[in-house]
Amino acid sequence: MDPHAATEHDLSAVEAAAWDSLVAGLAPGTAFHAFTLATVTAAGGPAARTVILRDVDPSARTLGFNTDARSGKFGEIGREPRVTLLFHDPAARLQLRIEGEARLHHEDAVAAARCAVIPEKGRWVYRQACAPGIELASRDGAARLGLLSETAASAHFVFVSVCVHQIDWLYLADTGNRRARIGYRPPAARWLAP
Repeated sequence: MDPHAATEHDLSAVEAAAWDSLVAGLAPGTAFHAFTLATVTAAGGPAARTVILRDVDPSARTLGFNTDARSGKFGEIGREPRVTLLFHDPAARLQLRIEGEARLHHEDAVAAARCAVIPEKGRWVYRQACAPGIELASRDGAARLGLLSETAASAHFVFVSVCVHQIDWLYLADTGNRRARIGYRPPAARWLAP
């Protein structure tokens, strides 16, 4: 049975299914929990990395994730807020490619509220004395530098909210692949060749 049968002829069902899949991705261990974020480097080249989905608001059409203010993606988004997010669920044979505009919440009320709910085991990332991606003299070089204070962790924490402009939905079906684009700026829904 086709798990996406409702989406066979109905673009509104495609949109609802896409957002349902994203909401389900908030749960650890689900296919959409980790996704690929693509940005543009200062030199104009592409940069992609995996991040963890931390927020989905279908009514506001936003998605969110956390990062470190010392990371490359923080500077890249600051220079060019247009981003692409790629979600893939091989078991469901579903891919979502999302284009949107990212907003950095750093040392503001949104960041403070988000930072306050991070479990202790997740806070160490923001307490590292060295910035993500710097070269180390040895494998355990970051650990040797120790951890910074909680205040420093809060200063490094960034919540990134992405306003979704468009969703490109692709379902690889045994009976024929289906693809659609759901646009929000301007609002439009179209079937596409897969």
